[in-house]
Amino acid sequence: MLEEGIYLIHCVEGNRGLVVPPGAPIMSPVECTSHAQASDIHVRRVGSAYVLRPVQAPPVPGGIVLGAHDNADPEMVVLAPSGVEFMYTEWAIEHNGDDSDGNKKYEIHTTSGPGNQYWTSTGEGTPCGVQIVLQGSEGKESQQWVLKKIQ
Repeated sequence: MLEEGIYLIHCVEGNRGLVVPPGAPIMSPVECTSHAQASDIHVRRVGSAYVLRPVQAPPVPGGIVLGAHDNADPEMVVLAPSGVEFMYTEWAIEHNGDDSDGNKKYEIHTTSGPGNQYWTSTGEGTPCGVQIVLQGSEGKESQQWVLKKIQ
């Protein structure tokens, strides 16, 4: 079980950090990039799931969290209002081995909907910012995430 706290999140593929652009509006895609510092993300346990909130977003009802629209094509991880029925805003975070540096790797996926959909970094080999989409589990490095607790 992951402890509540503030984390930096990186995709194992390309070691790209999850970045929330400052001042980005609701429904803006969250990206992975190796060209900017990863954003601080507050991870909070809610029952058997987790809510992930950019630290710069205030922790208020309806506030901004990392989510995905349940009927978009493709389903992307975006800045979403918390507690909205048509959005996935709670995530399962499951340990899935360690990387070569001994960091724990995790898979992050939906807890509801038509089936488990996993965070997947797109644009293999692309150094600039790439979107995170939801796809079925394929066991690829683009679906493996390192969460480094900083606080």
